[in-house]
Amino acid sequence: MKRLITLAAIVFAALGLASFAAADTQGPITFDSPYTAGNIDGQQNWSNTGLFDANVVNTSLYGFGQALQISNARTSGSFGDQTFAPLLTTGAAQGTATQHFAASFSIGTTQNTQQSGLSISVSPDNGQGARMSYLRFDDQADGVHVFFDETKGANFKETDIATLTRDNAHTVAFSIDFTAASSKQVTITIDGRVKAVGATWASYYQTQEHNPTSPVKTMLFRAGGTAVPALVNQGYLIDNLTYASSS
Repeated sequence: MKRLITLAAIVFAALGLASFAAADTQGPITFDSPYTAGNIDGQQNWSNTGLFDANVVNTSLYGFGQALQISNARTSGSFGDQTFAPLLTTGAAQGTATQHFAASFSIGTTQNTQQSGLSISVSPDNGQGARMSYLRFDDQADGVHVFFDETKGANFKETDIATLTRDNAHTVAFSIDFTAASSKQVTITIDGRVKAVGATWASYYQTQEHNPTSPVKTMLFRAGGTAVPALVNQGYLIDNLTYASSS
């Protein structure tokens, strides 16, 4: 059994599912059988129709066994064709019976030295690119920097919340509470410690696009910005992914 599953489960429970009744859950997704080595698109309801560098791989790192390898070897400004985890049947949204969403995953690098230009983002999403929160993982000289983006209307604020070492995998978790009285609805935890508490992107959609937000149903792993072709089959390893909506 993969050694990080227990830690991920503890963090996941602490972020919301211990206190609320789960309506729908995916995971833990460990990318072991029936997943097979190769592009993630079409495997167990994953989607990567843009054929970005996102593959199931065998690895000896971090006790993963099999994991999702992902990089920005290929990028685009698109959203709907990027890498999406399987959809929940019941999403989480304000004003519905399920107003909480929690997700956790393990992340490590494929190399123990800097991979220059390596960057991906991870977001709770409706499955079509309507992101409700955002973390970006940038591999820099001193480690992997984690950036958290929140918004109030059209105004986005980005904060560097952590620097991850490359010698271990790290457990990252989102918790979204759509019932929060203030705009501080998102809690980000890394390795069991709260690193950020901030706003969802709901106010952006409501004020700028004048549309109600769609329920959060999945996790988006996105390769945008500048492509670094040399990173193909390298980058990050993702494992032990779990996410759920709850009342």
